[in-house]
Formats: sequence, C-alpha cells, structure tokens
Amino acid sequence: MQTSRIQCSPRSHDRLHHLRERSPAIQGGRIVICGHDVGTGKSNRAELRRDVGMVFQSYNLFPHFTVERNITLALTLVKKNSKTEAQRIAAEVLALVGLADKSASYPEQLSGGQQQRVTIARSLALSPQVIAQI
Repeated sequence: MQTSRIQCSPRSHDRLHHLRERSPAIQGGRIVICGHDVGTGKSNRAELRRDVGMVFQSYNLFPHFTVERNITLALTLVKKNSKTEAQRIAAEVLALVGLADKSASYPEQLSGGQQQRVTIARSLALSPQVIAQI
C-alpha cells in the first residue's frame, strides 16, 4: 500500500476539506483516510466527518454562544451526549488547551490565540482519529 501525505498550505488549504467533503476524480489508486476509502464516492460521509476533525484558521466559533456552548453543541447534537457529560468533556478539553477559566466567556472576549485554542478544544472534544489544522 502506498501512503501519500497531503500538506495544507495557504494556497491549497482546501485540499483536505475537499477530500473530506467531496470525492475528487482520481486517476488511479485509492485515497483512504481513517479507514474510509474516499476516492470511490461510496464512503459514508457522516462517518468520515466523525473521524476527521477540522480546525480552521478562521476559527468558525459561534459569537452568540459561550466557549463552553461552542464545544458542547456538537457533543449534544451529533454525538447525543447528555448536557452534563458534554459539559464534563468541555471542561476537560479546555483544561488541556489552558483555557479552563474561559468556559463562560464569549469569543469576542478572547484573543485570537485563545479563539484558536477553543477550536482545537472543540475538535478534541469529539475524539476524532485525525485532526487537520487548515
């Protein structure tokens, strides 16, 4: 099996996103991400999205939600965690990125670096197999 590395640079930052969201036309071989064959067009997109976390440079935080709610939203809606369990996970990942004291803050109250760490925490909270920062 041949393994390829896709590096996301400023000019090509959407390559991994493209692979994750749409199957590109490939001329030969296979593209496998976390065990999902994405080159055939037959892979389960929901499973792929669950297994590959994305951290965008533009953060994509909901400005009207607290830091904690930005993290717990996907945990409660997608992973169907209870509110209590989602809050526990949020506290855990916020501590990992050094923002345990910012759970009640809103994104506009954070520096750019802190906002980026919140997006990393949000991705970590979902326990993906791979996290791509693009």
